[in-house]
Amino acid sequence: MEFYTHRGQTNFDASLEYRMPLLDNNTSKYIYPIEIHMHLTCPPYDDTKAIEHLLHFSYDIPDEIINDVKHNRCKIVFDFTTESYDITYKYFGGLDFSHQIICNTIQKYNLNKNDVILVCGNLKPYEPKEYNVVSFARQLFLPVCQPNNVLEIQKRLILNKTQRPKKIVTFMGKPYLHRARLSYYIFLNNLKEDNIISVHTPFKDLSIDDHIEKLKLSKEYLDSLPWIYDIQDYHPSITSLKTEPERKAYRDTYLNFVSETYFEHTTPNEYNDFELDMTDKCTKPIVSMQPFILHAQPGALQYLKDIGFKTFDKWWDESYDLDKDHNLRYKKLLDLYRKFTKASHSELTEMLYEMYDVLDFNKNHYDEYKDGSEQLQDFYKKIKYTFNLR
Repeated sequence: MEFYTHRGQTNFDASLEYRMPLLDNNTSKYIYPIEIHMHLTCPPYDDTKAIEHLLHFSYDIPDEIINDVKHNRCKIVFDFTTESYDITYKYFGGLDFSHQIICNTIQKYNLNKNDVILVCGNLKPYEPKEYNVVSFARQLFLPVCQPNNVLEIQKRLILNKTQRPKKIVTFMGKPYLHRARLSYYIFLNNLKEDNIISVHTPFKDLSIDDHIEKLKLSKEYLDSLPWIYDIQDYHPSITSLKTEPERKAYRDTYLNFVSETYFEHTTPNEYNDFELDMTDKCTKPIVSMQPFILHAQPGALQYLKDIGFKTFDKWWDESYDLDKDHNLRYKKLLDLYRKFTKASHSELTEMLYEMYDVLDFNKNHYDEYKDGSEQLQDFYKKIKYTFNLR
């Protein structure tokens, strides 16, 4: 059975995003999407007025939509795929009000659990008793498939065993604790010169200064920030893989040490079985035909394997990925960072040459996966389930 989507309350084209036809009659079963915005649901911790407002806030839904929901013709879909963390758990110390707002809306219209689906970017989401939850790895598949002329350059570099100016590339955005720790290790061990590394500070809502005491950061290190890579046409807004400076960084290095948004879990001092946060940082090296190591939450590499990508355990130890001890995982990753920084250029060119088929496979698999609807199958199954069409 084919499902349709209403335009709903979104800033994106729901029919394009969900690969579903737009509703054009009142006889089909359909979804009504409502996009959740972080700037609404995650107020500053000291904004008591906004917090009080959100405790009681609910979305307004047209009467005709609610009527269709009551007659099992429509499902309300809350979309929070622009962010990847689990909004139903304990992130921000309870100051993410997305769960509260969804529950307020359910109560306002006297909705049942199977009337409502939260589609989120978290890949191991927690499902509360009030509504259904499903993952959609939207963030993971944001990078644009690279043009043939860009890829041809990368292929020639690999097959010709061309030596490159630098060895590892690591782009770090906000200076979270795990990134501050990584960059400080790089600084103390003189590993920066051989690699392309970016560390941004200060940031509007997070400063690396927050970690000075915990990590015992030296004045020399702090005075060296921010780090930008020493390519002449560097631009600080590199994010999209559409710019020549960013593409050049991938051509000028052999290996991508991906520093994801999160490394530990967002719930302090707990191993969180309901959390796997991954973004486009993990797939940028794939579309650029570059091998990668993931400085990320446990299970990130396994997720990529599970959806069909090949990884690099033939060339290095990937046991770090499933290690639930964050400190041990971190140590294994540092060992890899040091190993490949110290490797010779000839060793690295030979390694890329050997893994060419894997890199080419991953790039092609990404193109097929992104262009198809495979990543939405769980979403479609959840819609079918809530309509009781088993």
